Amino acid sequence: MRKILAWIDLAASRFSKVGVVACLSSIVFLSFASIVMRWVGHSVMWIDSFVRYMVLFIVFLGGSLAIDSNSHIGIDLLSRLFAGNSFVGVRNLIKFIILATSGLICIWLLWASWDLAAILYREGSTTLFGWSEGTWAYVIPCGFFLLAFRFFARLILEMTEPEKRS
Repeated sequence: MRKILAWIDLAASRFSKVGVVACLSSIVFLSFASIVMRWVGHSVMWIDSFVRYMVLFIVFLGGSLAIDSNSHIGIDLLSRLFAGNSFVGVRNLIKFIILATSGLICIWLLWASWDLAAILYREGSTTLFGWSEGTWAYVIPCGFFLLAFRFFARLILEMTEPEKRS
């Protein structure tokens, strides 16, 4: 079970890396193309909206990558206070609390953003490519799902790894 979870977590990490590169490349290319097209008197209206949604994708994918490198929100002061071999249990408890709390907050935000996207979807206002604004807003709960999964996967993997606990 642990190996499957580690494999899925690794796949989510790779997806996040590829996604950040693809979104950032799209943003740079489309923004540059939009600027050049405006210089020559043409404008493509969908580029600005598309870039805005790509930035939203990058936020969640970058958050997922921050979980990989343990540079997510944490209490650095506490981990510095409890540095040393005699405080391994306390550090593991702090790590458990931070990962569990972060995952629970992401689940709560997933639920709230799902409701928001559903409301926007019911309103029916169309935006980019003729899709409902609510359709695009479902990026937010999907992003929070990715973050919640990564937090809980990290929690389970780190707490069940024998060499990390001793």
